[in-house]
Amino acid sequence: MQNIRTDTSIHIHAGELVSWIPDNMLYLHVQTGLVWLTIAGDGQDYWLEAGAQMQLPAGRQIVMEAEGRKASFSLTRLCGTRAISLPPFGVEPACA
Repeated sequence: MQNIRTDTSIHIHAGELVSWIPDNMLYLHVQTGLVWLTIAGDGQDYWLEAGAQMQLPAGRQIVMEAEGRKASFSLTRLCGTRAISLPPFGVEPACA
């Protein structure tokens, strides 16, 4: 399990796995590449390409892997614990 910082760009190499349990709800934005993502307790796998965005829940293990080539993504801490409507691509969510 890794200590993942928020509000920064994270790079992972093809085939590299990262796993962590966020303390807070996060906003994920895939910047480059293709990533596979799964969330503990969620019966689905997600394939996210560059430009994709997704909310990640607090307190559940997240596992991601870069597929085919290096990928980069950013994580932004969201305020509160409820899901929000995601902003348009390229606009970071802000706490009210």
